[in-house]
Amino acid sequence: MEYQIVKLRDRPEMLEQMAEWFQHTFGIPAEVYRDSMTQCLEGGAVPQWYTAMDGNVIAGGMGVIENDFHDRPDLTPNVCAVYVDKPYRGHGIAGLLLNFVCEDMAGFGINTLYLATDHTSLYERYGWEFFCMAKGEDGPARMYRHTMPSKISLCGDNCLACPRYLARNREELEAVAGLWYRVGWRDRMVGPEEMECKGCFPSKACSYGLVQCVEEHGVEACGQCREFPCKKLTAMLEKSKAGQARCKEVCTQREYAQLERAFFCKERNLGI
Repeated sequence: MEYQIVKLRDRPEMLEQMAEWFQHTFGIPAEVYRDSMTQCLEGGAVPQWYTAMDGNVIAGGMGVIENDFHDRPDLTPNVCAVYVDKPYRGHGIAGLLLNFVCEDMAGFGINTLYLATDHTSLYERYGWEFFCMAKGEDGPARMYRHTMPSKISLCGDNCLACPRYLARNREELEAVAGLWYRVGWRDRMVGPEEMECKGCFPSKACSYGLVQCVEEHGVEACGQCREFPCKKLTAMLEKSKAGQARCKEVCTQREYAQLERAFFCKERNLGI
């Protein structure tokens, strides 16, 4: 069975359903969750809230907050409220959520997350490592850490923030196609098959010519080249900045924030 992962920031109408589910699950007043979820919808990387959906039913969920009630404020942000309802256990939902959340937060530039728990041998299955002990509200807590490798393209794009790279189904690809057309990156609406990201490789035309250039110079990245930074990179940055101005004009604030993380931090990502 397939479960859909829902980000609250993409489905604000689900705030009340999510708040009530977490309240029923953990016994913490729903108002606490409503406040955090409202803050999530105001923008920013933290907090965030996620659920795994079986149709219209919440099967599991988790959030990301600054501190999950422990005495190590330096270990932040924290994955919190991890839970899968009993009828859905054993279906890999916890792992699906954890992997999704780690990748989603990396899109905000947050590659390392922490988690306080009294479980052992659970989070290790999903790439988490025990980091240290901390003091929680209910006693000692095991602190786990997970670090996502960065995924920066040759031109400095952050793939883990790119809506095209992250699109997982036909509906999401159609939404990306509409956005790409609106900002002028396509001259027409294209189908999901054409919109699907297939990565960068030599046989594929690179709009900046960098993929072929790197292959010709026998290096894996522009930063390894003796000519770095070159005129080709300068032209690429100029073209990107022109696209950035267009995005500011036609995108919503939330759309632009994601595109900025994905495409308009090139100089920082490339170390120029």
